[in-house]
Amino acid sequence: MADISEYLISNKGATIIYIAHTYQDRGIAEAVYKEINNKEKARILPFELSAEETKGVIGSCDLFICSRFHALVASTSLGIPTIGIVAYSRNKFHGIIGDMMGQEEYLIDIDNNFEYNAYLTKLKGKINEILKNKSYISDGLKERYKFARKQTLLNGELIKEMIDKGHTGDYEN
Repeated sequence: MADISEYLISNKGATIIYIAHTYQDRGIAEAVYKEINNKEKARILPFELSAEETKGVIGSCDLFICSRFHALVASTSLGIPTIGIVAYSRNKFHGIIGDMMGQEEYLIDIDNNFEYNAYLTKLKGKINEILKNKSYISDGLKERYKFARKQTLLNGELIKEMIDKGHTGDYEN
């Protein structure tokens, strides 16, 4: 992440914001920050911020790169072009972020065949692609979110209807 941070700062003029989503992430964010040369172009978001404040910061980003599922849900639901680094729960990431939100091409799997230089090259390519097509990707995410929200609300209505009818979940009858 330090290498990609330097790439974004030096080649794209970016300001980087590191967001720790879990206690484990705090140490990682601090370690990455210590490794970069252009510290004046990077910040670590205070861990104590509320979910609303964190989502507000995510919503102000031009590009979001993350390996945490719920943060990716936040960024894509806000229409922020996003790259997901997938190292766990592949079905969840690919099903919701990939299929439902239409971002399959922006998910990068990390597995036992991980090779750093190939990963870095792929990540830089995805960054360049997203920054080139940022408005188009953002518009697509906003449309996908509207559809996903409708589907979620419909599912909630169906569950409410089942509860109201006294459905017990007994499928033998």
